[in-house]
Amino acid sequence: MKLTRIHIRNFRCLRDVELCVDPTTVLIGENNVGKTSILEAVRIALSRRWGQRGGGFGEKDFFTKEPATESRPDEAISVELEFAESEAREWSEKTLANMTGYLRYDAQANLNSVCLRVKCQFDSTAGDIQTTFRFIGQDEKEVIRRVGRSANTSRFFDHVPVFSLNALRDSQQEFQPRAHFWRSLLRSVKVPEDEWSSISAEIEQLNKRVLDADPKMKSITDKLSEIRNIVSKASAESLDLRAMPLNEWDLVSRAEVILRSSNTAPWLPLANHGQGVQSLAVIYLFQAFVDHLIGASDKSDITPVLLLEEPEAHLHPQAARGLGREVMGIAGTKIIASHSSHFVEKIPIRALRVLRQSASGTVIRHLRDEFHAELPANDALLDFVREHPDYSFDTTKGYLVVRGRVEKNDLARLRGFFGGKSIDEKNLEALERLYRESQDYFSDDEIRAFEDPVRRIRGEIFFSRIWVLCEGMTEYLLLHAFLTLFDYPLDVNGVSVIDFKNSGKSASTFAVLARALGFPWIMTCDGDQAGDGFISSLKNRGFTDEDIDRNVIRNPHRNLEESLIHSHLRSSLVEIAGELNLSIDASVSDEDLAESMKRNKSEFATRIAERAYQKTIEKHSLPEFFTDIYEAIRRKNQGTLDADE
Repeated sequence: MKLTRIHIRNFRCLRDVELCVDPTTVLIGENNVGKTSILEAVRIALSRRWGQRGGGFGEKDFFTKEPATESRPDEAISVELEFAESEAREWSEKTLANMTGYLRYDAQANLNSVCLRVKCQFDSTAGDIQTTFRFIGQDEKEVIRRVGRSANTSRFFDHVPVFSLNALRDSQQEFQPRAHFWRSLLRSVKVPEDEWSSISAEIEQLNKRVLDADPKMKSITDKLSEIRNIVSKASAESLDLRAMPLNEWDLVSRAEVILRSSNTAPWLPLANHGQGVQSLAVIYLFQAFVDHLIGASDKSDITPVLLLEEPEAHLHPQAARGLGREVMGIAGTKIIASHSSHFVEKIPIRALRVLRQSASGTVIRHLRDEFHAELPANDALLDFVREHPDYSFDTTKGYLVVRGRVEKNDLARLRGFFGGKSIDEKNLEALERLYRESQDYFSDDEIRAFEDPVRRIRGEIFFSRIWVLCEGMTEYLLLHAFLTLFDYPLDVNGVSVIDFKNSGKSASTFAVLARALGFPWIMTCDGDQAGDGFISSLKNRGFTDEDIDRNVIRNPHRNLEESLIHSHLRSSLVEIAGELNLSIDASVSDEDLAESMKRNKSEFATRIAERAYQKTIEKHSLPEFFTDIYEAIRRKNQGTLDADE
């Protein structure tokens, strides 16, 4: 049973968030935006320890915008978890029988699902907080029946065991014989009886050799044997020393992990290695446990839920990259919170969930593959849906659903189904919103073509506040350098500069990605024909003239070289030409200087950037174009900071 959707209300910093869950889902975002809160909400909801001290929700878990007060919370904490089939008849008949009474069935998709709601609220009568759980039926209402201790409810939880590994993973605790994962694995070790008889004989021989190796051991044994003179008249042979374990469990329980860093290094216990190795070992211990759990279970539909916080903790960047790929292979549903751009590099982009603060609280964005609009059904609309495989109509919810982008000609046809020019305002807005939102769609083929070229910058851009899209490496270098003249270093202020032409895609691709994931963005481009093409590509992906005016800053000159030459930097450019032995002096024409700069683009860019970093040029000497960019970045960044506050 796969967890597919989480809806959390009024829990800690989460006012109202909904999370679409994939087999691997990675939460990224700044501190205190709600990543850990999501993991905790799921852990509490599935742990079934709500009535135990320290196991469930507490008074400080209730959402509040105001500082903590003595007043009781009015609004309940609610955590909804939906588990669904991904294909028809995925769940066995036995599983369906276990879910009797709260199954939901989607007749159109021919899929079953189960939805659990865990709710916590203050009970004024009892004077305490009370937690309840109910299953949500086909009609979206709670199933009214007492299910708290019923057998089939317990069987439901058996299908979705939850395990949580926080950022402070302690290998010494996790690898002791009484630890849950390690003990379960060790207890599963079963040596065949005939094999154990042979091993026992060898252990006895080894035990004797150890004790006989030093005469003191015999002396100690003889002395301790005098116990018989006090407690019994047993023979001396009734007491012995054991250097080796006496039974199978004693032997297995002493198992420990030892490692060495190279062929010449000594073998050392796990506890003697660095925190990165220890943390990694705990993750792999969990993977081994899950494999054992699934293999030993007679429930083919069991799907463990792993909640993992900062898997990259203490790891070298290269190791974090490798772990990203390995984590994908762990069985079950993984919800992971990460702060590592290196870890994220190897995670499919569709698996990322970007958490950001807004005026209304935390919002979660990801690349969606379906979009819907609430519309009344009619014959023309249903005929259209039958003709177009990318469209469907959910009769239960009254949703027109599209998997892909709504094209302009399709939008015109859809309007006609509801009255054309006389279309109802509500239906018009629903269709317009469906069109706008669907422009953020990326097909699987587009994603495959997109992921590899941007891998160089992917880790960085998803952890920044603002994206600045520029044409090439020259603009990239100069933006970083020139904005230090404004005492506004971009890295420090959470700004990522993306030279989109060197990243294999057009500006519109990154602009759509920014829009889909909720990142503020700015695009810079030259005032030439290529710049016109970039603007057209934005319009083709649904950006309006207002969007372009707000986000695009165009160079008033045809290219970067012209803008630099027509600024107060011209004399510095002539100096650089001399340093490069280009036989250019102050009398050079603008055209010749521009041509020389184009032939030596990287050299000019590097040297003018050095002057900026060394503060041998001043900000008032820059082209006004760069001042406009600085002002736009500062305003947008201030807007994100205001939202955080």
